[in-house]
Amino acid sequence: MSQVRKIFTNREALQAAREWIDYSVSQKKFDHTICKNLTVEKAAHGWVLCRLPLEETATNVWGGMHGGFTSSLIDIIGSMAIRTAGHVSSGVSTDMHINFVKAAQSPSLLQVEGFCRRIGSTLAFSSVNIYQVTQSTPTQNTSESSPATLDKGRSLDEPIKLKSDEKMSLLAFGSHTKFLKVPIPPKL
Repeated sequence: MSQVRKIFTNREALQAAREWIDYSVSQKKFDHTICKNLTVEKAAHGWVLCRLPLEETATNVWGGMHGGFTSSLIDIIGSMAIRTAGHVSSGVSTDMHINFVKAAQSPSLLQVEGFCRRIGSTLAFSSVNIYQVTQSTPTQNTSESSPATLDKGRSLDEPIKLKSDEKMSLLAFGSHTKFLKVPIPPKL
């Protein structure tokens, strides 16, 4: 039996992404540390957009976003993008490339966008972009910005919009290859 399902509608993709997060949080494994604060903003077939706060526990000794956290975020969001493309299992990692563009300090708001580039018979390919969302404050020069806050009161079905004072800066981007011929995790 094939593990690939039909092409998801946007609503089904959003549901698949949320189920992936709920499952990851419920397992209380390593992914739990990232997924517990992750909000799925939007999803479509093979695409997902999330936000999460960058907390101090995800930083290195210099206070910047830790490379291990960045790698894990690319793994999780890339896997979620594969899941939204209709594949039951996101497989296991075989290859990952990451470009670190800019440091982010805690506290910050991150926006992460994942794409499923291709699903073959044994491999899936995804790419992920990680941005820092900042907002200008009236007391600051327009060239400076401060971390934005996550709006928990917004419905997840609403399209994500940057406020007029929000700006995004690319922090990191990566590609991720996964081997698909693995058993489907229980209860997923």
